[in-house]
Amino acid sequence: MKKAIELLIICTALTVGLAGCMADTSLEDAAPAENAQLDETLANTVNVSPPATVSVEEEAYRLLKSLRTEERKYMDEILEFLPDINWSAYSKHSKEHSNDEYALEAMDLLRWLTYNPGSWQGDNMLKIFQARNGLDGALAEQYSVIVGSFFTRDKDKFVELLSQLDDGIESICGHVAYHCDYYMDLERLAETTAAYFADKQLSDSERFVVNSLIEAFEAYCIPNSP
Repeated sequence: MKKAIELLIICTALTVGLAGCMADTSLEDAAPAENAQLDETLANTVNVSPPATVSVEEEAYRLLKSLRTEERKYMDEILEFLPDINWSAYSKHSKEHSNDEYALEAMDLLRWLTYNPGSWQGDNMLKIFQARNGLDGALAEQYSVIVGSFFTRDKDKFVELLSQLDDGIESICGHVAYHCDYYMDLERLAETTAAYFADKQLSDSERFVVNSLIEAFEAYCIPNSP
C-alpha cells in the first residue's frame, strides 16, 4: 500500500512535469507563429499601394462633367422665367451691379443662350421665342443670332415650335431674316424654304410660320427706296 502511494505520487509528479514541459514548448512554438503573423500584417500595411494618381485628363473630364451638370440645372431655372424677362430692364439692373467682380450684362446672358447646347433641346427654344421684350440695338442683333441659327439648324422644329406662339411670329421671322442676310442669298433662301415645306403636311399655324418666313426673306430682297 505504501509503495502504491509512492508510485502514485511519482506518476503525478511526472504528469505535472510533462504537462509543464509541453506548455512551455507550446508557448515557445506559438510565439514565433504570432510574431510571423504580426510581421505579415505590418508588411501588408506598409506595402498597400496608395490610390493611383488621377490623370490630368480624368480630372478635366470630371470637372467638365460637374460643370455641365450644374449648368443644366441653372439653364432650367433661367428658362422658367425667361419668357417674362425685359431685356432693357435687365440691362439697367446689371449696370447697378457694374462694380461686381462678375457683373453680367444682358448681352452676356444672350450670348450664353446662343452657345449653350441646352438652348436647342426639347422645347427650350419656345421659351426663348417668348423672350422678346425690351430688345433693341446690339441685344436685338444677338437675339437674331439665336433664332436665326436655330432655323438653319432645324427648320422643321423651328416651324413646329414657333407655330405654338399666339403672337410675335412675324417679329421672330424678321429676326431670322436679319441673321441669314449676313450669310445667305435671301432670295434663294425664300425659294428653297418654300420648296422644302411645299409637300409637307402642316397645320394652319405651321403654314402661317412658313409663309411669314418667306415674306420676311423676300422683304430683305427689296432694294431700299431712294
